[in-house]
Amino acid sequence: MCVVSAIGDDFHRRWEPRLPKPWEVPAIPMPIYPDPAPFRPYDEKDAQKELEKFKDLLNPKPVISKEDFDQLKKEVEALKDALKYAKIYDEATGAKDCEMEEKIAFLKKIAEMVGVDLSEVFGKKPRGKRTKAG
Repeated sequence: MCVVSAIGDDFHRRWEPRLPKPWEVPAIPMPIYPDPAPFRPYDEKDAQKELEKFKDLLNPKPVISKEDFDQLKKEVEALKDALKYAKIYDEATGAKDCEMEEKIAFLKKIAEMVGVDLSEVFGKKPRGKRTKAG
């Protein structure tokens, strides 16, 4: 197994459980109210106010603190440094470019989220064949 792939696996195992999962909405207990009056006339303004209370529950946004963000960015920068050296080692031992595309895509996505560019390690995506002029 190449070192780049092993490092990618390690960071993936550490980061994946910490990623927000917007499809998982925490269970919210329903409040118990006293029995309402048999009939309450519908008032659109009151209904709108009630809906505003639940707006965030219907559209939850992942919350991350500045400290968590900064910590993740430091980890990604450390990953980038480790990958640079791992890439050199893999090339020297004949295991060049042995990492899987899915692993690279995951690492690039996390790095992009915190503003770290991994193109120095993995290169930029090819934009088609180039031909030499002349």
